[in-house]
Amino acid sequence: MNSPKDAPALSATRLHRHRETSALDANALELFARVVAAGSFSRAARQLGLTRAAVSRRVAAMEQLVGQTLLARTTRSLGLTEAGRALAARAQVVHEAADAARMALRKEGDALQGRLRITSMRAFGYSVLLPVLAEFGRTHPGVAMELMFTERRVDLVREGVDVAFRITRKPPEDCVAQPVLRYRIGAYGSTASPLKGPQALQQWPLLMLEGGAQSWLLQRHSRNGDAHETVELQPTSAPTALKPW
Repeated sequence: MNSPKDAPALSATRLHRHRETSALDANALELFARVVAAGSFSRAARQLGLTRAAVSRRVAAMEQLVGQTLLARTTRSLGLTEAGRALAARAQVVHEAADAARMALRKEGDALQGRLRITSMRAFGYSVLLPVLAEFGRTHPGVAMELMFTERRVDLVREGVDVAFRITRKPPEDCVAQPVLRYRIGAYGSTASPLKGPQALQQWPLLMLEGGAQSWLLQRHSRNGDAHETVELQPTSAPTALKPW
């Protein structure tokens, strides 16, 4: 008697064919249903993205497993034997169930789902972002949104943030940035006496509500747009108790 060590090793081709005949599973039944519907190995192979030889071999493996001929082959067409008709009815049920499952997964994949963490500056978030997100939520009810309003720079990876909205001319180099919209910021104020020019604004305190203490560049343009003057203003940090009305 040969020991397991003396048993001949299966080649890759023989091992593949052995696996093909090891079970009459749902994949084999669906393939058989596709072959029956196509009416030929070649047409079924094109639909499945396989070679004609591979499809023919898998059907032959099924016939070997059940011990009966399932398809009557001619040079021009395929015909079902009695055993083939009995198996085709069951194979069609499996095929329809697999198609229904794939369709359900595609529909589920088309609908956006999950949690979306968003950060924004407070003023931009309240005035611009909230109406947009409300409409987005109505269109995609499967998305749960979490909003974080802050002026500080957020570490998107460490804090688990998906999208950050910021007002800046120079996005951080380690972020993928896309412009969303452009707008102008107007400066309004009153003094006891008329200003002699834009540079006179530097003599007056500028209070930024929750805007930090970074400097701001303001440009004054002439009415015809030919000339402009740039003024750099350094704001005073806003008191923590001060809130916009």
